[in-house]
Amino acid sequence: MPVFDKNAAFIWAIILLGLAVPALLGVYSHVRLGLARRRLARLRATETETEE
Repeated sequence: MPVFDKNAAFIWAIILLGLAVPALLGVYSHVRLGLARRRLARLRATETETEE
């Protein structure tokens, strides 16, 4: 284990990256989910229009 006094910046950078990467991936997946739901709604709307 590294000495905290000498490597504090390195340790905090790893901690911040370890917290930020999953959080950003979660936000990205929710944005993609919203876009996919809107696209699915558009496809279903055009599908019902073509059936009539």
